[in-house]
Amino acid sequence: MWALTLSLVVLATLHVSSVSPVSPRSMTVRLFTVAGIVNSVNDLEIAAEVTNTGSEDLKLLKDGTILDGSGYTRAFFVIQDGQDVPFAGLNAQISLSGANADAFMVIPRGQSVIVNHKTIGSSFDFHSMGDGNFSFAPAIDFQIITRSHSETTMERLTLRDSEFNTVHIVVRHTSTSHGGHSIAKRAGITHPDPSKQTFIETSYKEAKILAYLAIAFSNDALAGPSFYTYFKDNNRTVLKETYLGIRDETGGVPEISYADPHHKCFPGVISYTDYSTKNIHVCPPFFQEPATHELCNGTSLDVTLTRSGRLFRELIHVARPTLDVVSGCLLSRQLPAEASLLNADNYACYALQAYAYFVC
Repeated sequence: MWALTLSLVVLATLHVSSVSPVSPRSMTVRLFTVAGIVNSVNDLEIAAEVTNTGSEDLKLLKDGTILDGSGYTRAFFVIQDGQDVPFAGLNAQISLSGANADAFMVIPRGQSVIVNHKTIGSSFDFHSMGDGNFSFAPAIDFQIITRSHSETTMERLTLRDSEFNTVHIVVRHTSTSHGGHSIAKRAGITHPDPSKQTFIETSYKEAKILAYLAIAFSNDALAGPSFYTYFKDNNRTVLKETYLGIRDETGGVPEISYADPHHKCFPGVISYTDYSTKNIHVCPPFFQEPATHELCNGTSLDVTLTRSGRLFRELIHVARPTLDVVSGCLLSRQLPAEASLLNADNYACYALQAYAYFVC
């Protein structure tokens, strides 16, 4: 499974949850290149026309999709000669209740928006691939924001092959791109406030415990239904290897820090991972997350991942090529088998389910 490119697996799973052509919620994405041949990755520029072809207005989360033109989060899947170009941008966790209007885009029915992407060269490690022809497919696992009975929720919307296109660009010189992934050694868990320093340290210890419990849960015969709920018919061995990577990590894991060098801690952002360094950065909302033991006091996994689960999903991004296909345990349980292996929250939710099983 993991020998396949991440891009091909993601694009292959999109049709599983695609909506009907007559659905009130449907979209198309068309990519346009400014130039088919460029001298440098710094010259890469792609425009995306996103059209709401459905019968109702759509409010969509921008992060991690083609709608985000900031250059920080993943807006594309890039392939050269069948191999993924490593992503070198940022991946953020967002709380809907705390996010401001900038985190979303509203596209009225029948209308289109144009999103220009001019910083693609800094978001991917082209240097490790070398010069040549690259294909760019849009990141189109959209999350629709809905409101029902004063409650804000998310629903997944994906597109069929006929509803988006791929473009090809020849890059003559990739040497000016990101210099490759350098996995920083852990510089420590840092925060100038002693209480928040303790909060991060405790969250990290709890996240490590989750990895132990997830491995034990995978070996437990009674855990079968829970495993199927989050991972369907996938091989348990593959999952256990991922959890072992978190359980056994030591000095090779990067820093966990309160610092926000990329100024990504917008309202509602809980934490983010920098793929170029593998550093994890926690933002102010992280410190409002409940302790893991609150799961034993009635806190629902469908409401919060807890502080350990939030950190755990960032560690998953460091340990395994994963995405935020959807957010939250409720939507994670609805993913098909292949997509469940790619979604970070599936790993975190399953580990928290293990905690509830063994501890509560």
